[in-house]
Amino acid sequence: MSSPSDFRWYTLQTLSNNDSKVKRLLDKAIKDEEMGDFVAEILMPVKTVKDFRNGKKRESEMKLYPSYLLSLIHISEPTRLRRIS
Repeated sequence: MSSPSDFRWYTLQTLSNNDSKVKRLLDKAIKDEEMGDFVAEILMPVKTVKDFRNGKKRESEMKLYPSYLLSLIHISEPTRLRRIS
């Protein structure tokens, strides 16, 4: 098991409007491949926005960094990152 100081933050760029799908697929792949020791978390930062439409109060989530995910990863050896399409 890696110590918390061995992890670093990385950004992952996704195609427009695919960040939710990519996050879901990455979470599934991490679980299926048992990579939990190497990937601490994957974040899609969102902000709750309250507004009024047609006289009704409404809450929605706004992505802070559209098309980007933040990931906390431990890379123990030089690794060649690859593009997943």
